[in-house]
Amino acid sequence: MEQFLLIIAIPYIITGLIFEYQKSPTPKVLKWRKILFGYKAIVIVFIIVIGFWIVRNL
Repeated sequence: MEQFLLIIAIPYIITGLIFEYQKSPTPKVLKWRKILFGYKAIVIVFIIVIGFWIVRNL
């Protein structure tokens, strides 16, 4: 069951790495970076991980 969360997380991590290592991001890329990796996204990912942890242990 742990592999399920990892499979979902891999594209998200790769996207973050691509955004991080772009030398001169366009305004469109910056907008998507803020949407996918801003404060709200961090909270949502945290809730998903905690929820997954709770469901897995039931």
